[in-house]
Amino acid sequence: MEQSPVVVLYYDMAVRFISNRIKGLKPNAMNLLNLKEVVKE
Repeated sequence: MEQSPVVVLYYDMAVRFISNRIKGLKPNAMNLLNLKEVVKE
């Protein structure tokens, strides 16, 4: 057990508050903000 590898698991959580007037904003795995398809109504 002294020489066993250690794997650290980390889960990053992103919370976004979005107005109902914003359409097309989709979350992705890399937490990037892609605004190509976003429309404000």
